[in-house]
Amino acid sequence: MTNKNLLRILFIEDLPSDVDLAVLELRKEKLKFEHTTVCTKVDLINALKEFKPDVIISDYMMPAFNGLQALKEVITFDPELPFILLTGSVNEETAVECIKSGAQDYVIKEHMTRLPFAVTEALEQVRINKEKKASELLLKDNEEKLQSIFSAAPVGIGLVVDRVMIEVNDPFCNMTGYARSELIGKSSQIIYSSTEEYINAGKEKYRQIEEKGMGSVETKIKCKDGKILNVILSSAPLDKKDLAKGVSFTVLDITERKQSEDALRESQHLFQTLSQVSPVGIFRTNPDGYTTYVNPKWLELSGLKFEDAVGFGWLKAVHPDDRKQLDVRWKSDVESQVSSVAEYRFIRSDGSIVWVMGNAAPQLLDNEIAGYIGTITDITERKLAEDALAESETKYRHLVTHSPDGIFINDLSGKFISVNRAICDILKYKEEELLSMNIWDIVPEQYHSLHKKRLIGIMNGESTSSNAEYEVKGRDEIIHSIEVMSSPYYRGEEIIGFQGIARDITARKLTEMAIRESEEKYRGIFENVQDVYYETQFNGTIIEVSPSIKILSKGQYQMHDLIGKPMFDFYADLKQREAILSELQTKGAVTDFEVTLKTVTVHIYHVQFQQN
Repeated sequence: MTNKNLLRILFIEDLPSDVDLAVLELRKEKLKFEHTTVCTKVDLINALKEFKPDVIISDYMMPAFNGLQALKEVITFDPELPFILLTGSVNEETAVECIKSGAQDYVIKEHMTRLPFAVTEALEQVRINKEKKASELLLKDNEEKLQSIFSAAPVGIGLVVDRVMIEVNDPFCNMTGYARSELIGKSSQIIYSSTEEYINAGKEKYRQIEEKGMGSVETKIKCKDGKILNVILSSAPLDKKDLAKGVSFTVLDITERKQSEDALRESQHLFQTLSQVSPVGIFRTNPDGYTTYVNPKWLELSGLKFEDAVGFGWLKAVHPDDRKQLDVRWKSDVESQVSSVAEYRFIRSDGSIVWVMGNAAPQLLDNEIAGYIGTITDITERKLAEDALAESETKYRHLVTHSPDGIFINDLSGKFISVNRAICDILKYKEEELLSMNIWDIVPEQYHSLHKKRLIGIMNGESTSSNAEYEVKGRDEIIHSIEVMSSPYYRGEEIIGFQGIARDITARKLTEMAIRESEEKYRGIFENVQDVYYETQFNGTIIEVSPSIKILSKGQYQMHDLIGKPMFDFYADLKQREAILSELQTKGAVTDFEVTLKTVTVHIYHVQFQQN
């Protein structure tokens, strides 16, 4: 890459050692330059385009190229580019031919010390030639050029003498809405918005002309249709010593710019107002990320003062565990000129922690990044909720994993989505096996309609507080009785399946069956026993008595005459009752004793205390 501030020298030479000598000689004379070397026509053309040299120093004789050929290529590219011939030996005719062809000078390598002088002279001659041509160009047909500029200028131009308009151009007429004939010979007051504006603008403009030789004021002019324009009026005298010769002026319409400035001021005021009351923190930075502004909410969230927050001081409020990563991320995003988003913690002076989400976007001005504008939002509650959710999820996973009951989730088609270890253990399936199966693969067909009816009821919003009992078939073909509680499984507000808790009640069912069988046997004996069997509460209230009481009492008592009544009410001898009660209270049982009922004497073999 070339340095535009350094002189650029292109050497056309096939011997690097000669280039080194030339460079050494030039540097002795304190010339500051950069250089490159070529030795072929193709490389020369590329260097002219890419290196853009200020001066060319060329050898004459090279294996496939000579200095005269090089000179022709250079002149074709840029006739003004200085060309110096530096050769070991050249005859006078060749030298003259090169000079006539456009070379500025030639230097014999034996007299290398003359090279810096030749370069300096060549560059000076180029400068003189350029200035001369510029002067000639400026002087040539000056009147026509001025008239062309006067007519074609995008701003209003005119000439006044003693503030009377002598000449105006078309853009000025288009700007004001007046024809030239309506302005020429008229006082310039005609275009001002008011007499006061005319007086003040003139006074300020001529004051500046007197002090600085020219004057420029911002004022208002009034168009023919009454429209007011904001303009910059600049004036300069044709002769600084004699204002009577006239003053030229230019008028630049800045109405739109003023409107933009007003809109900008309004926008800035709105920004300031909003930032002061914003519920989120707001900050601004330079393009390099240096913070220049933070609003009150930002200060509240960080716990910093404004003077401590600006620059890169805001990092002091960031939690130490987040600081390095955030700093690296922020600087990387700024360097890449992309939006930056990050979540991090502020730790305030009182030790409290505030979680925030920072979001900064580049502020563009004419497609260039002028800085960053960003916000920080307090997400502490969200973070706490996320932590609580994560903790809840961990507890849930622990509960599901270690639950003795089977826990499962099916989609609407009945396919298993999730199963826990307990249901796998109950059914003797591996988890991956169940996840490839459907609920109907393990529920016997006789339960399908009942199962579907229950699921439809759940879909329709019916209560799921009651449990359902099914049978399911394990991998080992063993049938298990299970008790299931089911509920809808949601994604958002949409039901996408069912989740359930299944408890293996096979053992309970077997126990219940055994109890029923035992009860039936007991009832058979109870109903047909010849002796009387009865049960009472601790206070003697009869709760059960066998039908044989009718036979024992010779028809005096029926079952309904005794149940619910105190046993001792039927004793004929009160002393027997007190003795039995005393023994029951102390021993909990009375065995083999006789009592006299009010109608019959009976022998009781065993009485066991029972409290209900």
